[in-house]
Amino acid sequence: MMNLLAGKNIFNKEKEIFIINGLVNDHLTAPLVHLNSESVKLNRPLLKRLSYFTIECFQNVIRHGYPVENEKEKMTKGMFAYVNGEDALSVYTSNEVPIDHAVSFEEKLGDLKTLSHDDLKILYINTLKASKISDAGGAGLGLIDILRKTKGKVNFQFTPAKNGWSNFMFETIVESSDEHVKRLDTIDCLSFMELNNLILYRQGVISKDGILPISQLISLELQINKSTGDNKYLFAILELIQNVCDHSLKAHTNEDCIFLKKDKERVFGFYTGNLIKVSNVKGITEKLNLINSYSDEEIQNEYERQMALSLLKSVDKRELGLLKIRRKSGDKLQFQFETYSSELSYFYIGISSE
Repeated sequence: MMNLLAGKNIFNKEKEIFIINGLVNDHLTAPLVHLNSESVKLNRPLLKRLSYFTIECFQNVIRHGYPVENEKEKMTKGMFAYVNGEDALSVYTSNEVPIDHAVSFEEKLGDLKTLSHDDLKILYINTLKASKISDAGGAGLGLIDILRKTKGKVNFQFTPAKNGWSNFMFETIVESSDEHVKRLDTIDCLSFMELNNLILYRQGVISKDGILPISQLISLELQINKSTGDNKYLFAILELIQNVCDHSLKAHTNEDCIFLKKDKERVFGFYTGNLIKVSNVKGITEKLNLINSYSDEEIQNEYERQMALSLLKSVDKRELGLLKIRRKSGDKLQFQFETYSSELSYFYIGISSE
C-alpha cells in the first residue's frame, strides 16, 4: 500500500495536519473552512484567524495558480496545508506562476516584508481605494493583508518548474510561541504528498464532527479528477472514517490518519490508519482474510446474521462495519500493518475506486 511512517517522522511534533494537493477549485473552500472549525481544537479568536488565512491563501492558489483546461469551470493545480504544531500554527501553499513574473513577484514580496505594520496598513488602504483589480481578481491586496495581519510572519521561495513556470511556495504563520522556531517548510508538505501520490491527507484526531467536511472534500476531489461518482465507493469511505472515530486507541488519537491516494489514471485508493495493539494484529488479519474470502452470497448471509445478532446482543461493531463495506462495494479490503513500537502497530485499511 505505502509506507507512511517515513512521512510521520516529518510531522512527529505536529498535533494536527491537513494537506490537499493537485487539482483545486472554488467549491473546496467552504468544506475546508468547515473542517477547520470542526476539527482543529483552538480558541475562538485563533480559529477565526485560521479561517481567514485558509480562505485568503487558498483563494490565492485558485486565482493565480497554473490553469488546467476544463470545459465547465476554472481549475488550478496547487497545494494547500495547515499544520498545528507544538510551536506554531501555519498555513502552507504551493502553486505555479509564470516564470517571467516570478522575479518581479519575488522582489515585490521581499519589499513588502521590509515594511512596518503601519506602512502595510497605509499601503493596504491606498491599494483598496485605487481599486486596481487585475483579471486574476486582485492587485496583491490579499498578500498585503496577509503580511499586515501576520506582522510580516511569512516565508516564501520560488523554484523552477518543468513547464517553464516557477513554483511559488508560501508559508503564513498564523500563530507562533517563538517566531524563531521553524520546523517545516512548504516543500516538506509538498514532497510528502508527491512522493506518496497523495491528493488528500489528514493526521490528528478524526472526530465525528469532522466526518462531513472531510467526506465533502473527498467527494469533490473525486469529481474534479473525473473519478468514479459511485455511491458505493463514497459509502465505503464514510464507513472507514467512522471506524477510525469509533475504534482508535484513545491515548493515540493524534496519530490517526486518512488519505486519498492516486493509484493510477482515474483510479484512487482511500485508506485510514490508526494504532492498534500488536497482540490484536493476528486476530484482525484472520478476520479480514475471512471477510475477503466470502463470495457475494456469503457476504450477504454473514451480514444479515450479524445484523440479527446485533438486535439480541452486543456484537463487534468494527466487524459489522467491515462487512458493510465489503457488501456495498463488492471489492476486497486492502490492508497492511507497520511496526510502531514493541507494543503497537499501525493498521492501514482501505479500498480502491477501480
